[in-house]
Amino acid sequence: MNQSEIDAFLAIIESGSLTKAAERLYLTQSTLSSRLDSLERELGAPLLIRKKGIRRVKLTEAGKRMVPVAEKWKRLWQETREAIWREERQTMFLSTIQSVQTYLMGPVYREFLNRADDCDMCILALESRDTYKLIESGELEAGLIANPGYSRTVASIPLFKEPMCFVCGKGSSYEGTVHPSALSVRNEIYLEWHPEFVMWHTYWFGDGRRSRVETDNMQLLEQLIEQDEYWTVLPKSAALSMEGRMAVKLLPMEDGPEDRVVYMLLKNKKECPEPVRILIQMLKEYLDQLGIQWIAAENINEVTDGDEYGQKEDIIC
Repeated sequence: MNQSEIDAFLAIIESGSLTKAAERLYLTQSTLSSRLDSLERELGAPLLIRKKGIRRVKLTEAGKRMVPVAEKWKRLWQETREAIWREERQTMFLSTIQSVQTYLMGPVYREFLNRADDCDMCILALESRDTYKLIESGELEAGLIANPGYSRTVASIPLFKEPMCFVCGKGSSYEGTVHPSALSVRNEIYLEWHPEFVMWHTYWFGDGRRSRVETDNMQLLEQLIEQDEYWTVLPKSAALSMEGRMAVKLLPMEDGPEDRVVYMLLKNKKECPEPVRILIQMLKEYLDQLGIQWIAAENINEVTDGDEYGQKEDIIC
């Protein structure tokens, strides 16, 4: 008795016929019948009533008793494979904020999967507050955030910073260097990037909700920004990605907001897990290609103590 015979038997029971079971398993009907015959010979009893005129399979008494045994066999086989698989492989658990996930990490993840074929990834897109909680509980190994908070047990390491860029539709009347004083906030698509950005925006446009669109959804922004007079301010990584795919233009900005800093959160202040260290090194290499400034140590394991962790008492957004 082997797994292919058990799978054949259960597929026939679940599908109701040999023909449908063969299609489900991508087998010829003769191959499926052969596996069932082999199982019946080994057990020494017929499992199905097979007669002309019977459209749906019917179980013999032995077949009825065999169903729970076959299901248990299949579960045990799956558990055995998973146990062996878990021993041979490792999984990295991490999260990133949505904009970093969408506009930066795709090429980095692909490179990691190509190079580290013995390590799998569980990747979440979470806000800063949730990332802190899951790292504190040990459910995540690392996280990338833009709004650091305070934690006695989680270290926040500044990784890189990127300028904020002015983006508008290609048909927009905006040209040359843009100044905030010349912008109509009624045409803005507003996203709350980081505390310094909020302060900049309040200084130039006031603290009322006057933007035409306010959202936290980059997909929605992309669906709107190509309209002529809409504008927004984005981190460089997102702006470059949109410029390469969409009918938008990037313009230089005078008196723009401060750069966005992205931090890595770690539970263990003394050691970055090896898969995370490899991933972060690949991220650095990719950022170098984009011209985005890396501000952490070359070797992330060298950042272990003191003020370099950049822990703040900001509100975690």
